[in-house]
Amino acid sequence: METYASIHYWWKDLRRFAYKNKSFIDLIFILAYAIEQGILIFLVKIISSHIEIIVSLFALIVLTTFGLQKIVMESRIRILEKKVYRSKIEINEMSKAFLDEYRHNRHLLKRINEERGN
Repeated sequence: METYASIHYWWKDLRRFAYKNKSFIDLIFILAYAIEQGILIFLVKIISSHIEIIVSLFALIVLTTFGLQKIVMESRIRILEKKVYRSKIEINEMSKAFLDEYRHNRHLLKRINEERGN
């Protein structure tokens, strides 16, 4: 149970970090892809006899990196969606309060006008 809790808090911290530092996270993944490609080129030059295995492993690593990037970014998007949802609720509540106050003031103004007319 301790391991699950520590993973949970680590993931929560990573989500928060990705949310607050999108450009940095993008840069990290761009660098990861560049390093992976550099390693591919290096290994193909040195061990060209096993090119099929090297290319297969490269594809596996790139797809794994892509999957991790997707998970991190989707998690970030979920945080943004929650904030948008909360903002919409807040705007709706403020609009309702404004409309209620407007109706009340309009009613008061109508009463004042009626009293002046009498």
